[in-house]
Amino acid sequence: DIKVTLHQNLFWKNCGDPELERIRKENTLVPADGYHSSDCFGKYEDEYVGKKRYDILKPDQTVTKVHCKVLLGHILPLMRFTDGFKLSIPIDSLDMPFRSSWQLVVGDKKKGEQYNFIVD
Repeated sequence: DIKVTLHQNLFWKNCGDPELERIRKENTLVPADGYHSSDCFGKYEDEYVGKKRYDILKPDQTVTKVHCKVLLGHILPLMRFTDGFKLSIPIDSLDMPFRSSWQLVVGDKKKGEQYNFIVD
């Protein structure tokens, strides 16, 4: 697992926001009206995203470790009512788990040049 933090500043950006437009140029999969407008939060609400881990101190001064499953349907309420929520997600569910390895190959590419590499 890898620990990630959910940040509100980009999640709630709307169409016309310069920062969202910049990100959409780099990644066309980002919804035009912003991440919050994606229908995946309702369509796939039961999909597993990761887990939140807590240590709870009990009255007898012992610690109990708690693991709460986080589903995709939980993301919108979490983004609405928290900032900086941290959870652990499986690394194999990331879009590009080997991104840092590929940085050596395509790190200094210019716009459009990322498609000039073929891996056999």
